[in-house]
Amino acid sequence: MLSIAKRGTRTEEESAYERSLAFRLAQGFRAGVEGSISFLKRMLDLWRCMRKGLDHFASTVASSVFAHTTC
Repeated sequence: MLSIAKRGTRTEEESAYERSLAFRLAQGFRAGVEGSISFLKRMLDLWRCMRKGLDHFASTVASSVFAHTTC
């Protein structure tokens, strides 16, 4: 399900879709995810990975997400 609101003028069908319960729940979930990403970037320095390679990046992300969920 896509939860990105359309910019500009909308058709009646698009307006009805954006007023639906499923769309509003998806918008709330999206806002929560963006808040978590913001926290990880600001508080746990996830905006920059100092180690090289995919394995080190994956380990940094995993440990940061673990630290966030245990807070």
